[in-house]
Amino acid sequence: MTPTTQPRIPEPLDPGKHSDTVMSYLWSHYQEYKALSASNDEPLITVDTGRFACGFPLPTFQRELCWTRDQQIAFIESAWLGLPLGTFTHHDIDWGSGGHARPFSGWLIDGQQRLTAIQDYWEDRFPVFGLYWSELTRTETRRFKGIKFPHYEAALWDESAIRDLYNRLALGGVPHRPDQRA
Repeated sequence: MTPTTQPRIPEPLDPGKHSDTVMSYLWSHYQEYKALSASNDEPLITVDTGRFACGFPLPTFQRELCWTRDQQIAFIESAWLGLPLGTFTHHDIDWGSGGHARPFSGWLIDGQQRLTAIQDYWEDRFPVFGLYWSELTRTETRRFKGIKFPHYEAALWDESAIRDLYNRLALGGVPHRPDQRA
């Protein structure tokens, strides 16, 4: 290719570092968030919306929750049944002066509905297969925490790039109508 020739197809976007994690990653993150929230210390990460999912702050451009309780239950059932759960994407955390997180740190870019379903399940807001989280045995909770749920960790540090990634991850699908279900 000569220097004056423009590529016809753009270079791939970098959604960040991929980690083949399991639910225990979210469990640990959420427990740390709850412990910090319960303390009298100044929060390390703040967000204009005041909304969080499993401890990840939600940026202002994230839509409100829209999944019904039935959709949340179906997602958790899928996890128990070993079905692929997709991925979620959050932003890296970096610390600035004074020990406070830089802007965009920790933002949940994609996965709010799924992470909220998990959080609500852990908070006993609904049963799955007839059981609330608090009713599970230690073996069952260990099994759930071992379910694969990979994620990406972006490090874009430019809000327009973060918004572009969000739009590409969240707005590409068209929901099926009820008459289109199998």
